Amino acid sequence: MHHHYIYGMSLTRAIAPLYVFAVKNNFLKEVNSEFPTDLAMCEILIAWIVLQTAILIGQSKYGTQFMIPQRFLPPKFDYSRPIPAALLPRPPSNSSNETATSSDIEFDPLPHPAERKIAEEVAIKGYQTEQNQ
Repeated sequence: MHHHYIYGMSLTRAIAPLYVFAVKNNFLKEVNSEFPTDLAMCEILIAWIVLQTAILIGQSKYGTQFMIPQRFLPPKFDYSRPIPAALLPRPPSNSSNETATSSDIEFDPLPHPAERKIAEEVAIKGYQTEQNQ
């Protein structure tokens, strides 16, 4: 959220309660002449809104979980997925130095998720070894 929005919403939320509890001759005195004006309530309200505003500004600056201790946070998930070894192209089986066309590339079914990383590393190392020979 933009800082102007946070400050503007905090101010507009405070206007009506501050008017009711801080202004001695507000319109509620016409209805009930004993309606209290309470400056302590106004101070508590202002402190509460300032606290909420500070938390929102802190979240926009440091991230949404900045106030939560690290021990309570779940481990961060890595959304980048490696390319499965089955999707990596195999070198052509013939020993000629011709480039492989799309019909020469063989694909295997996808391995089990637990085997993906190992299969990928083996396929890359094997491919690099064959290229060096």
